[in-house]
This record gives sequence, C-alpha cells and structure tokens, in this order.
Amino acid sequence: MEAIKLVSGMSAVLLGLFSSAASAEIVRYNFTAHGTSVTYNSAGQSIPPSEFPSPIPSTQLPVTATISGSFFYDTSAVPSSSYTSPGGYSSATYQGVSVAGVQLSSSAGFAYQNNVTSGWNVPTFYVSNDLPTASWSHDYMDLTTTQIDSAHNSIVVDFEFFDKNKANTLTSTQLPASLSLADYDVKLSIFFAPPTGQYFFYYGAFDTLTLAPAVPEPATYGMLLAGLGLIGAAKRRKLRRAAA
Repeated sequence: MEAIKLVSGMSAVLLGLFSSAASAEIVRYNFTAHGTSVTYNSAGQSIPPSEFPSPIPSTQLPVTATISGSFFYDTSAVPSSSYTSPGGYSSATYQGVSVAGVQLSSSAGFAYQNNVTSGWNVPTFYVSNDLPTASWSHDYMDLTTTQIDSAHNSIVVDFEFFDKNKANTLTSTQLPASLSLADYDVKLSIFFAPPTGQYFFYYGAFDTLTLAPAVPEPATYGMLLAGLGLIGAAKRRKLRRAAA
C-alpha cells in the first residue's frame, strides 16, 4: 500500500510538472542572413570606420559577414499592452525575458546573446494586424533584444517581419504559432554603440528560417529522472516485501 501511494504521488507530481511546462508554448527558429549595408556614425554624421573607437564592427561585422543563429518566443504570452482602432486595426506588445530571446554569430567572429533583464530594453515583440483594405496594407512584427557586453558596449538586435500577403497572414495580434519566409520578408539590424557615443549599424536580410526541434528544459529532464528513480525504488521495495 505504501508503494502504491508513493507511485500515485509521484505520478501526480510528474503530471503537474508537464502540465506546467505545457503552459509555456515556446517555439524556436534557426536562421541565416546576409549583410546588405553598414554605417558608422557620430553625432548624426557618417564617419569612416577608422574613426570608430571599437574595432569590433569593422573586424567582426563587415557587410560581407553572414549571420546565423536562433530566436525563440512564447506563443502563450500575454501582451503588456494592446490597441484596437475603431476601424479594426489592432496591435499588441509583448515584453520580458521569458517572452522572447535571440542568439547569433557572424562568420567573422561576432557573438551575441541578449542579457538585459530589466528596464525599457528587455526583449520586446510587437505585433501589428492590419486590415486588407488597400494595396499597401500589410501585417508587421518586430522583435528587439539588447546585450550589454563586458566593455559596456550596447548592442541591439532587431528583426522586422514584413507580411507578403497584403495583411492576410495574421488573424490576430497573438504571437504566431508558425513563421515562414513564404509569408514574410525578414530584415535584420544590429546596432552597436560604445560608451563614447558613436554608433554603428549592420543591416541584413534573412535567407533561411527553419523551425527547430522542441528541446525540454534541463530542469524538466532532471525532475523526470528523479521521479522515475523514486517510482523504480518503490517498485523494488514492493517486490522485496512480496518475496519475503
């Protein structure tokens, strides 16, 4: 009876664990992109790369560098703000480190992973659901994340998703369950600003976008293994008592 109670208890714990995990509906995409242009600026004016105080942009983010990486977002996230016009146009903004995240690297050695967890520049996903009433109408999404590196450089990565279907891609402002380059042109920008006030932009465009296989969180694996171990121990105890 004790073993049965233990097994039943652990089953309830495991069921609760996976029910909790299922409440966060994370999707992750891998992507590749190519560069289209770069700019170096100071006080609103263009400057040559040689005058930029950090060597990182010129050496690790030349326009010839390709970008690869991944991003995730939670399709079950609740918007932090939303708007619906009298005519039916609607938009929503989602914010937080659990809502979305980005990591990427360049073929020239640049590496990025967002690490800002508070303030105005936490990961932000904006969704705009337009009305298909004009030839220029389109749905639009924007994902922005920020990293502050060890040298106190501010780095902002921004993905813009431009609907190709004249506002017929999104049906609501909820974060979409799927993405495809058949439906969106995706533009990439990397903003790099040292503490001295100058700033740099790398602009690019997505070449590929693929859904990554779902991977359970390490904590989920740990809890599952612990639960199975306890169930196995209870079963062995029951067998020993039966043999005695």
